[in-house]
This record gives sequence, structure tokens and C-alpha cells, in this order.
Amino acid sequence: MFKFISTTFIASLIFAAPTTAAPLTRRQADPTDLLVLKFAGVLERFETGFYEQALAKFQDSDFTSAGFGNVNVPKQLFTTILDDEKAHTSILESTIKANGGEPITTCQFDFSAALKDVATMAAVARVVEYVGVSGEY
Repeated sequence: MFKFISTTFIASLIFAAPTTAAPLTRRQADPTDLLVLKFAGVLERFETGFYEQALAKFQDSDFTSAGFGNVNVPKQLFTTILDDEKAHTSILESTIKANGGEPITTCQFDFSAALKDVATMAAVARVVEYVGVSGEY
């Protein structure tokens, strides 16, 4: 048993040494990395804008008309998704700035065609999330 512990201990020192001995240095961000981060930031703004516009447009009665018995369930879900998208946007913008870039913040999105009614909005939300999950990072 002592031999096993000794070998494990020595192996952990060998593997840990290169990571702890190297000085931490900040490298210049690769322009391609910044471009990818900017693209991801625009996509997050797209998603954020969709949920902001949807939640601003639809009232409780719209959710009831769409067949939701408890309007708090879909509204809470969409609000949670919106909060997540805002957090993603904030993190990406901070990362871009920390690496010497400027996030793209000038895009405007008009979702009026996708927000005709709650049923259409919910269907489009699935597509928006699919694009976000499959296209990011």
C-alpha cells in the first residue's frame, strides 16, 4: 500500500508541477477568437431581443387564449430564459472587452412577424433556442 501511495503522490507532483511552475501571462487575443465571441454576442442579443419583445407584447389574456390554464408557467419559463440570455450577453461582452475588442451592440431585431400570437411565439421560441444551441460556440 505504501508503494501505491508513494507512486500516486509522486505522479501527482510530476503532473502538477508544470501547471504551477509556469508564470501566468496574458496573451493577446487572437482576432479570430474575438470575431467568434462577437458573433456569439450578436446571437445572444438576438435571443434576448426575442424574449424581451415577446414578454412586452403578450398579456395574461393572450396566454389564456392560447390554452394555458396557468399563465404563470409559460411567463415564468420565458422570463427565466430571458434572464439566462441576458447573462450570456453580459458575460460575452465582458470577455470581448477584456480581450481588447468591442462588442457589436448596434443590431436591431424586429420580431413582429414571429409575435402574431402566443402559439406562433412559442413555436418560434423553439427554433430560436435550437439555433442558439446548435450555432453557438
